[in-house]
Amino acid sequence: MYRNIQLYRNTLQLLSDEELIYAYKKAVRNSLSMEFISLLKKEIENRGVKIRELQYT
Repeated sequence: MYRNIQLYRNTLQLLSDEELIYAYKKAVRNSLSMEFISLLKKEIENRGVKIRELQYT
C-alpha cells in the first residue's frame, strides 16, 4: 500500500497545475477514495494553487 501511495505522489508531482486541478475535480465528482482525494488536495496545497472548488470535500 505504501508503495502505491509513493507512486501516486511521484506521479502527481509531474502534473501541471491545471491537470492537477482537473484530476481533483474529477476525483471528487466520481467519488474516488478519500485517500486519493486527500493526496490530490495536499499536492494542490503544497504548490500554493488556489481553486475555489476546494470546498467540495
